[in-house]
Amino acid sequence: MIYPIKKIILKNQTVVTLRSPLDRDAQEILDYLKQVTGETPFLLRTPEECVETVQSETLFIQNINQHPTQVMILAIIDEQIIGICNVGLKTRLKVKHRATLGISVKKHYWGLGIGSILMDEMITLAKLMGAERLELEVIDGNERAIKLYQKKGFKVMSEIKSAIKDQNSTYRSEFVMTLDLSSST
Repeated sequence: MIYPIKKIILKNQTVVTLRSPLDRDAQEILDYLKQVTGETPFLLRTPEECVETVQSETLFIQNINQHPTQVMILAIIDEQIIGICNVGLKTRLKVKHRATLGISVKKHYWGLGIGSILMDEMITLAKLMGAERLELEVIDGNERAIKLYQKKGFKVMSEIKSAIKDQNSTYRSEFVMTLDLSSST
């Protein structure tokens, strides 16, 4: 699904452009992923695991842009990708009322309201796709994200203990959070 270009003014008066990814964004998206996975322990992979090629990322971009119930949005400031989010409906008949959400923002841009803006866009798009429930996973200790998700109405539905084992052999729980879209505003 193609997301129309939208410009939003942030708290600090910076303009952020939201849009779908283009083929030419593939290398910058790969660079972005390597950067953000190194900035926080709360993403599910490490920079070393970001091994996609420009060709495979270009194909991914094309597929998501053509898919009727999946969308990716880039947040761009000064022609640089500073945030990425995506939402998509599950495809099997018994679960296609559920959508999953992923979001990340470069650390330098935390606290400007970008995560909140992206979450609002994902919630709106999930509803437009016909989702009745929006789901995400968050790692225990990621208090900034958990507070944002709770502010948007998400509730913890389950905890998977020791789901995450970091490079220091520290175990963390993973929380599954959901938002009932039939009753959210």
